[in-house]
Amino acid sequence: MLRKFLVIILIFVTGCVQQPQYPSPIPQPSPYDFCGEQNISAVNLCLDNAYKVVYSTPGRGFDYYRADGTVIHCPLVSPEYTSQACKEIIEKEYCADEDICSKLTVEVSRQIAEDFVLNSPTFLFDGIPDSFTFVSYETARCPYCWVFYFTFECRHAGYGNRSGQVLLQVITPHNATVAVNRGRVEWAYLDNKWDMIKQRLIECLKDEDCEHTNCTRMFPNPKCKENTCVCVAECTTNQSCSYLGKDYICIEGECVLM
Repeated sequence: MLRKFLVIILIFVTGCVQQPQYPSPIPQPSPYDFCGEQNISAVNLCLDNAYKVVYSTPGRGFDYYRADGTVIHCPLVSPEYTSQACKEIIEKEYCADEDICSKLTVEVSRQIAEDFVLNSPTFLFDGIPDSFTFVSYETARCPYCWVFYFTFECRHAGYGNRSGQVLLQVITPHNATVAVNRGRVEWAYLDNKWDMIKQRLIECLKDEDCEHTNCTRMFPNPKCKENTCVCVAECTTNQSCSYLGKDYICIEGECVLM
């Protein structure tokens, strides 16, 4: 009798409590991942968080990516061989005509990088707004990819949200390096020491872990030393170090100040 009573209560509560409404899952991969890929002419956003990838290959047609992860392949064939699903997509105009890849400009990507830095915990904590400066950018080796460089100052030393910490009150300059890949921040570092995405000091195990370190012309080679990325000047002879000054010599492949 007690068990039956508890079941009735459970049914009543379940029916009365409003179930949470979850948004439709974002399709994977992202539509922007197709921008710049070979044999793709356009990427269009569609209704219900879907998108369409149009191919430039003759006869390939397009692929329709639904929010649930399923993909409908729609090759260019005569109408009698076109699937009903593809006919509905074409006839009901589910998708916009605009190619979203056309929006991935260097100006838009720079704004994405700026917003990321300005909303980072380090800057929000005690960054000086008037000190924020865009320095330059470089074009990376992938489609719609750029690396942006910024500088700004904070009123205290340290990184991230430093609430509750004993802080050194000194104007502290920072150099931010932000890589934007197809409209998304891929990696971002402060002073080659702080990972702005993971919000922790950068640690490394090998030199390859430091490949994104922003080094200078004087010391252009990133190295991993004691789990920290540093910049060095590689050399083969003492003459290789002469551009740094007469007090530098080559020791174990690096220019060292004597």
